[in-house]
Amino acid sequence: MHWYKWVLAFLLGTVSVQGFAKEVAIFDSRKPVTLSKNDKSYIDFYINAGSEVGLKKGVIVTVRRSTSLYDAYQNQSPGDLKVEVGQIRIIHVQKGLSVGRIYKVFSREERPILDYDSIMVGDRLDLSTMKILKKKAKTETATKKTPVPRPEVMGPPESVEFASSLPNKTTIALPQLQ
Repeated sequence: MHWYKWVLAFLLGTVSVQGFAKEVAIFDSRKPVTLSKNDKSYIDFYINAGSEVGLKKGVIVTVRRSTSLYDAYQNQSPGDLKVEVGQIRIIHVQKGLSVGRIYKVFSREERPILDYDSIMVGDRLDLSTMKILKKKAKTETATKKTPVPRPEVMGPPESVEFASSLPNKTTIALPQLQ
């Protein structure tokens, strides 16, 4: 009668623990509206994991995309194609959530073609590729104060003749109000 408990225990013991692990993925992206062409525009990517998986501010992480393939000749799926898309730099971390921005988008020259070449919602983060960039040390030239150029003193401007020195006598006809 208790054989079903043994079967259940066996099945639970053989299930991979990694199958229960949460995949770290991008679930949303936002880009602010720019008011001019000169305004810098950033795209923030929201990630469904934070400090609990080891993400920290300033970390660079590789982003991968999984694309399902279908072999129409053999009428079956050979599997998923996993392609590195680029890297993001983490700019904000909290428990359960982090925000990243594009650090680098990989060239498609040596990689498979994708429908969308940049990072997008649904892409997965490969946490085994996390790295922290070393900050550049300040050099002596950067710490030295550079002299500020002083403006040249110039004399009064040369006289310029205008096309006409008379005021404009064009009359504007206004509608009559009753």
